[in-house]
Amino acid sequence: MVAIIRLLVGQHYLQAFSQFQPLTTNMSKKIQKRLVVCVNERFGIGQKSCAGRGSRELIQKIRRQLAERQLDYPVTEQVCLGRCEQGIVLRIAPGGPFFTGVKPRDIPTIIQALQHFTADASI
Repeated sequence: MVAIIRLLVGQHYLQAFSQFQPLTTNMSKKIQKRLVVCVNERFGIGQKSCAGRGSRELIQKIRRQLAERQLDYPVTEQVCLGRCEQGIVLRIAPGGPFFTGVKPRDIPTIIQALQHFTADASI
């Protein structure tokens, strides 16, 4: 069982990081805002996790609502944002706020925050 858990965790890790695209090829350009959603899955009795609470399904709903509004913001998966007890956790990146305990009903608020969040993302 330990080998299977490591393999599954390894697959999640590779899958999450294989989706990242280079943010910029010119360091003077601004980095595009994006949503980063935790998809960590913890194994064991009583182990709370974002994936266990439906973060993968939430990602699909967020992407669908962004497409319906014709908004072009990437939604990326992150294996862990370090707040499993507060999941589902996501963050506006770079440098934006965390959202914890996210439910599908929160998606419009998160999209609005994403549109209005302005940080100096230049490098």
